[in-house]
Formats: sequence, C-alpha cells, structure tokens
Amino acid sequence: MPPSNSLTELEHWDVDPADASAVFLALGGLLPHGFAIGVLGGGGTESALRPYRVDPSVLPLERCPEDFARADWYRATPDALATLADLCQHHAAPELFIHVFAAGPDGSLLEWWDAPDDPLALAGWLPQRAMASFARAVGSSFRRARAGS
Repeated sequence: MPPSNSLTELEHWDVDPADASAVFLALGGLLPHGFAIGVLGGGGTESALRPYRVDPSVLPLERCPEDFARADWYRATPDALATLADLCQHHAAPELFIHVFAAGPDGSLLEWWDAPDDPLALAGWLPQRAMASFARAVGSSFRRARAGS
C-alpha cells in the first residue's frame, strides 16, 4: 500500500503497467521543466546517472511520500531519461530500481511503486490529452482514478 501523501490519496491518473524503457522515453514529453526523477532500490543507476544527480534537500518533498527522501534523485533532462531508458534495455528492472518517482515545484507528479509490474500513478492535474499521448507512447491504457484507489 502506498504511504501517506501519495498521489493515490487524491484524484489521479492510473496507467497500466508498461515497459520501463518506454516510460522513461515518454516522460520527456510529460514532465514540466524543473522536475527530477527519483529511483529507490536496485542501485544500478548510480554510475551512469552521476552527472545528473540532484541533492534531495533542494526538492519540495514535504508534499510527497516519506520514501521519496530515500531515493536517488536525478534531473529529468532528455539525456538522463534516455540513459535510464537505455539502462532498462540492458538490465532487469530490479537491478536498477524498485520504485520510481517524479517530483518538482508542484510536488509529486509520478509514483511507480513496484515498477514495472504495478500501474503508474500520475498527478490528476495533468491534462487528459497529455495522458492519452503518454499512454500511447508506452503502449498502455490509462484511466481517471478516484482518491484512495
């Protein structure tokens, strides 16, 4: 069960499980400027993503689940997302991460608990058109989800 302050406590979007590499490539078109990607567990991303490292103390994580503070955080630049996508092509997801997050000035935008097997939760303020494009890019379906689901 996701922790408190989770996107799932609010109206949000659910995206059915998808290929992790496709998700990272598609995030480039979805994430606003100034967002970061957090990965928790696995540990296989550190050396490849070191140039994109972000100190979590500079992120507004107070409106995010506590687990976000323990993640390794990287600037969500096109190069960093492409590097993550490439890593996913050559490694099993558990070698790289167990959970994936995206956070920025407005708080949490994406929570992917138990990636890549569970659905992705995305912020409810994202427009439906953007969600449709994202779901198409990752080859999955999406739906509006009520708070607490």
